Amino acid sequence: MRSYNQYCGVAKALDLVGQRWALLIVRDLLPGPRRFSDLIRPGLTPNVLTTRLHELRDAGLLEATTLPPPGARKVWRLTEAGQRLRPVVLALGHFGATYMGSTEGHTTDVRWFVVSLERRWVPSGAKGVVQLIVDDVPYRVQLTERGARVSDGLTDRPDATWRGSASELFQAVRTGPRPADPSGLLANLFDGIAAPG
Repeated sequence: MRSYNQYCGVAKALDLVGQRWALLIVRDLLPGPRRFSDLIRPGLTPNVLTTRLHELRDAGLLEATTLPPPGARKVWRLTEAGQRLRPVVLALGHFGATYMGSTEGHTTDVRWFVVSLERRWVPSGAKGVVQLIVDDVPYRVQLTERGARVSDGLTDRPDATWRGSASELFQAVRTGPRPADPSGLLANLFDGIAAPG
């Protein structure tokens, strides 16, 4: 791994995660573990992905683990040190969103959009767990006084549930939810989303 060889926190952070694709891999792992094949993206070759995963692992930011049966497959996940990059990735998303234009010619992924809810939601004092099921893929959104936290998977007792396609989720965020929502959390989540991106 190349180094800037500067005695500066910014330079050291870039030594660790400044290589092409490194922070995007971290972004993809924020909600939870992923298989190698889940991390492949257009433009990211298997060789480059392998190199980045090993560099991030060697820096103590990622670890490889095997899921328990019946999954029993190797996945990559963020370590506690890697999780400390969450606010950095979200801040970069906030900064970059003001420069985003049309999606034409760009790869999109609903997982990225769901992660963006963390930085886009304006805390309003609402608390609870919203279960999003987008194209049959479950995400948990934990709302607290301080903010939102997205993770993969189902929750046993959600305070509110939203189910639909990715395009329906994009529309719900633009116009607000219309399903029955006795908890008020869906309205709080979707209506509390700050633009842009």
